[in-house]
Amino acid sequence: MTLMELTMASALMTIMAGAMSAMAIAMQQASTYNEGRTTALQHARVALERIDLMLTTAYAAPNHPGAAVYVDTLGTYRYPDTLIVWHPAGGTPVNAAGPPLISECIFYCWDPSAPTNLIELTAPSNNSTIPLDSILQTTAWRSTLNALKTASSSKKTVLTTLLRTASVSSGSGSLPTGMANLRGAVRFELTVTPSAATYSSYLAGNTTWANLPWPAGMYGSQFGLRQIWLRCELQLTPSVAPGQAGAASLSPIAFFGSSVLTDQMTP
Repeated sequence: MTLMELTMASALMTIMAGAMSAMAIAMQQASTYNEGRTTALQHARVALERIDLMLTTAYAAPNHPGAAVYVDTLGTYRYPDTLIVWHPAGGTPVNAAGPPLISECIFYCWDPSAPTNLIELTAPSNNSTIPLDSILQTTAWRSTLNALKTASSSKKTVLTTLLRTASVSSGSGSLPTGMANLRGAVRFELTVTPSAATYSSYLAGNTTWANLPWPAGMYGSQFGLRQIWLRCELQLTPSVAPGQAGAASLSPIAFFGSSVLTDQMTP
């Protein structure tokens, strides 16, 4: 072979090697990207199914529905990111009419010591009562819930480590110890029909049993089916593999869940 032929062959091999290398890198990046999103999907599925299971098997009383959402307010911003589910061991609570004990409840929230973690929290040794009604939305209960989230006696089960975090301003409020200025991106919204206010109006004699807003008209002279409807939103950031761009450059993925607890009430 002449020198010219060798030079051309060498150049052709270099071009082919470069193309194959670029293709391999692209395939590896695509595989890693898909793996990250698949992992996030699996984390979301496990977390949402766990919350759904606990809510649909919760205990409920007329004045204390089976679940409540604590809405944290910092300045002008609203953060409904703590879900409380009344789920006594064995299905039978100490106080059948409520309020439930803290030890009978399961709490879902982001972890103040690791805001990327969504946790399931219990406090099995705490036998104080907790209201699952409007009284829960007070500064005193905010302090109690923050203390539960950071107490060494509380038991935490991590449902996902991929929560998106965002910086917040405390405004006129105060942030939990160890939280710095980050919050995990999780949101709960709860609708109770008939609402506690509407039921109180019935008890006060201001409305009739038949005129309560029973879902799908499911009521009779001796019963009524109350609906406790929960909507969840999780924003998860796909995990980052070695050599990839940082998590801040990855777009979070929003996952949504919906669960319903039906509670039979009597006049």
